Amino acid sequence: MEDCLCIYKEYLGNMPKSKLSIRDVPMENSDSVKTFSEHFSLPEDTIFLYARFWQLETWLRQMVYIELRSAEKDWESYLPKPKEPNPREKDKRLTHMVTSQESMLAYITFGELWRIIQDNALWGYFSVYFPPKDILEVKLKELSQIRHRVAHFRVPHKDDLRRAEQFLRDIDQSFWKLCTSYNNTRWFYDPQKNALSEKLVKLPTHAVTVQIGRSIRPWVDVGKIDRPFISAPGLLYHAVIVVSNFRNYLRYGDILKFTKSCHKHCIHVKLDRLCHTIELSFPSILDHSIIEDTIKEFHEAASTAALPVPQDDKEAERIASEWPEYVLPPSDPLSFLTPDMPCTFFGV
Repeated sequence: MEDCLCIYKEYLGNMPKSKLSIRDVPMENSDSVKTFSEHFSLPEDTIFLYARFWQLETWLRQMVYIELRSAEKDWESYLPKPKEPNPREKDKRLTHMVTSQESMLAYITFGELWRIIQDNALWGYFSVYFPPKDILEVKLKELSQIRHRVAHFRVPHKDDLRRAEQFLRDIDQSFWKLCTSYNNTRWFYDPQKNALSEKLVKLPTHAVTVQIGRSIRPWVDVGKIDRPFISAPGLLYHAVIVVSNFRNYLRYGDILKFTKSCHKHCIHVKLDRLCHTIELSFPSILDHSIIEDTIKEFHEAASTAALPVPQDDKEAERIASEWPEYVLPPSDPLSFLTPDMPCTFFGV
């Protein structure tokens, strides 16, 4: 089965094989890693372990963010209270070296992240992704020790990499499910079938149009959601704004600056490689007047930022890198991976 990054390149359809990255081949076969290891006197397994824990932690944070935001209005109350001094404030105080990350999730520890997932009150949102909790706890003891060795620059055990990669193999399809369920959007083509679509149908369409859809998180019992799918934990709304004329392109930088005050209402803002669309996602449990006003604000900004000025095909990636983690580039699996794209997520 192909790696997730290979799937993205097939999705683009025009990426030469010569540009495949290290994730497209078995990591152990990479000469560059061997050279790096020898030059810096690093154990090769340490390099691979760091990469694997980067993958795991990055996606665990995304998982916790998506599921808590889709289920709980006060989702941030489930995050551990920051210690003093606040790690985010301490980081942002160094203005000469500030990074784009904003969420408190980026500043909690590996152990705190797992405690959120295993919390009895929240486990129902995450149990679809992991083995039974008693088995998971045993695995986590091993993983935590391996991560501790990597974080404190100790030589790894000869089996550490094998253990870490086995865990990633065990949960590989869980992260595929996380992304594909997020992008498994049912679009409302008849505005009268959805109250939100009906309210937005009168927006001007000379520059851009708006399409509304919904997706459902994997842990939701659809049979218990009141029709016509208006508001429920785990039910998400998606709004995609599309240029009316494909000779026009969206200036993402201008749109994001104009709408910055309402970004907090979105789970994500997705950018498109061709700069023809911008997609917003919302928890349906959010007040619908807020969702409506946010979509209108993005619509207004996009209407003035749709211009016949072609954008570089790397523009969306560049813009996303300058904004916090809720702005997704086209290459992020949460932007493109759908149920009809089977692949291995971590390439293990």
